[in-house]
Formats: sequence, C-alpha cells, structure tokens
Amino acid sequence: MFQVPRLTPRLTGAGLVVLLVASTVAWVAPAGAQETSPDASRSGAGSYVLGLEISESYHNKITVRRPRAGGFSLALRGGYRWETFGGFLLAELIGWEGTYVGEEHFELAADVGIGGEMVYWDRRIRTALIAGTSVLLRENPIDPAGEVGFFVDLRPAGLRFAVGDTFSVILEPVTLTMILPVLSGIPMIVIQYRTVVSFEGWL
Repeated sequence: MFQVPRLTPRLTGAGLVVLLVASTVAWVAPAGAQETSPDASRSGAGSYVLGLEISESYHNKITVRRPRAGGFSLALRGGYRWETFGGFLLAELIGWEGTYVGEEHFELAADVGIGGEMVYWDRRIRTALIAGTSVLLRENPIDPAGEVGFFVDLRPAGLRFAVGDTFSVILEPVTLTMILPVLSGIPMIVIQYRTVVSFEGWL
C-alpha cells in the first residue's frame, strides 16, 4: 500500500506562505494596466467560467481522530456567471491526517457538489456556498472505502485579482468546510479551516 508523507506543521506553514506569495504576485501583475473599477467583462459576467482550486487546511477538527492535522484539496469547477450571481459544479479531491488508537492514517475523499456565488464590490470580492456528495476513497481501521455522505463548504469573502480580460486569481484567506463522508456506525465528521487559491478563466 502506498504511503503518503505526513503533513507536518512546518509543511502547513510553508503552504500558507506559498499561498500568500501567489496572491501578492496576482495583485502586482495587473497593477499597471488595471483600471480602478473593472468592467463586467473582466469579472466573467455573462460567461462560462472554468476554475482550478488549490487549498491547504491549517486546522482540522475530526471525530474519533486526531484533533489537529494538516490537509489539502485540489478541485475543478465550471459554471456560468451572470452580472452578480453565478452557479457552478465542483469536483474535489481532499486529503487529511487521522489517528486511530495511536496509529496515524492518511484519509482521502472525493466531493462532487453544486454551488452558488456572488461577486460584488467592484467585482473584487467573491462569496460562495457549495454542497454535495462526499465519498471516502481510502479505507481506514474503522471505515471501508466507498462510504457515501455529504459536505458543505462556505467561502465568506474571496479577494479577486484580474489578470488581463479573461483570467483572474482568487485568494480566500479563511473558508469553512464540513465533510461527512461516513454517516453509518461512528460518523466521520471533518471540520476544516482552509486557505484557498483559485485560478479562473472565462469564455
């Protein structure tokens, strides 16, 4: 069975630094060319929007598992954005650490959901809510792989940085995600606080 390297606090801290540096670069890059109030075309309004999301969770609260552990997620989303509101589908792969009777174990789950978003304040702020199905991909000493539950993901305020006319970077400093991939027996409830960086383009 393959082994996944342990996500240490040092790695978690390094990941946060990388995310912050990426957001700074995204802000500086368009500074010379971006107007004070970007028009609708630079927000993807009236367009199909595709996005890639990378996140690191710096605090996990897990039932019957280790209370604090690192984690990550990688997601793809696609949808349509009107003037202010938008809807999209999201597919996400999530990994985190758990502990069972003193034994560390790497968890893996897949989420598929539907979300809604609102872009406001000169289209520089994005708020989103996502919910859907969560599937446990890797078995552990308590739960078999293939268990199905649900997840809810709240993104209260993401900072949008336009890069050209068809691309933007979004930094979401703090998001709240609740994942329940196992509902039977002893439910697995994972609460994550994440920092998320998204790269999106529109057609």
